Amino acid sequence: MIATITFHRAINCGAALQSYALQCAIEDIGEKASVIDYRCKKLEESYKLIHTPLTGKSLASDILHFPMQAIREHKFRQFQKKYISVTAPCYTLEDLSEIEKDFSMIITGSDQVWNLDLTGHDKAFFLNFTDYTKRASYAASVGKKELYKDTAVDCRDELKRFEFLSVREDSTAIELCEKLGKIPEVVVDPVFLLKVEQWNRIVKESKSAKPYIFVYCLHELSVYDEAKRLSEKTGLPIVCVPASWRCPVKGKIIRDMGPQEFVSAIRSAEYVVTDSFHAAAFSIIYNRKLIPILKKAYPELNERLTSLIKMCGLDDVFELKEEVYDQVKHSEIGEKLNTHIERSKDYLKRIVDRGRENENQTALVDSVQKT
Repeated sequence: MIATITFHRAINCGAALQSYALQCAIEDIGEKASVIDYRCKKLEESYKLIHTPLTGKSLASDILHFPMQAIREHKFRQFQKKYISVTAPCYTLEDLSEIEKDFSMIITGSDQVWNLDLTGHDKAFFLNFTDYTKRASYAASVGKKELYKDTAVDCRDELKRFEFLSVREDSTAIELCEKLGKIPEVVVDPVFLLKVEQWNRIVKESKSAKPYIFVYCLHELSVYDEAKRLSEKTGLPIVCVPASWRCPVKGKIIRDMGPQEFVSAIRSAEYVVTDSFHAAAFSIIYNRKLIPILKKAYPELNERLTSLIKMCGLDDVFELKEEVYDQVKHSEIGEKLNTHIERSKDYLKRIVDRGRENENQTALVDSVQKT
């Protein structure tokens, strides 16, 4: 049995869906899988509906938006309960050391599991609670490269003990090669490992029968400008999930979107305008006309989006925007991406195969000890 450890409890559509996808992809190979229900202190704090420390302004904002946020969190917890198999909750290294005995391999990732700022320097995501023969990563990321500072040498030492090492960005692979002397594989995000038919099983039907522009903004405010331009040009209405409570575009505004509604909204859209990697990913999965927007304030977060665009042969989309789809066929995009998907599936299968070897070895040792 294989376990994964990731940000499965994040109130973030991409985080929830990639957790589900990796579990399903492992099961597609023919192996049981579960997500370790690890409660990282720093991450748990970020999910709270009422944040600490309390200030007059933040408390007032939390109270004002509490009902909507509570509805949104409920959707995420229901998605996890229905679709993701998790272990008993783990809070400490001792909990993790105990529960890892039930699994033949532990996979950390996908997501920014090696971003020390996000995790509060939590070493659990480096799998320091298990033997090196069980350690694997899938599409892991370091975010802003904190991993490679001198103060994080111990993290690099942990990564040297990985049996299987893969990341999601080319730059991370280069850094690891230089620092560790190991060449990690670059694999696709887990959401690409599932077929459209598999995603359709969890999708809620869209309530809109008319074409629209789906706008999903995480950070970059120019997403709204692009959405307005496209709406004026095409005459299509906007359905928007804004980055904050203030939304500068007119249309249907959704503030409590859950993972299933996220996939549904993209599947039914005519265009998708976004600075989100996973919104871009599902646009490609469902052959939507994607207009990706790069983050000016957080350029270090752009690489996986630009890498995906390049991988799909859509390099001109940043300049030509919607007109690029007059030149590029969705079938061509799928063909280029499929090569990377198959290579990633092969990598995952090698992890599963090693897990089976570990199980056989454990069974043999137990048998010898009993005799």
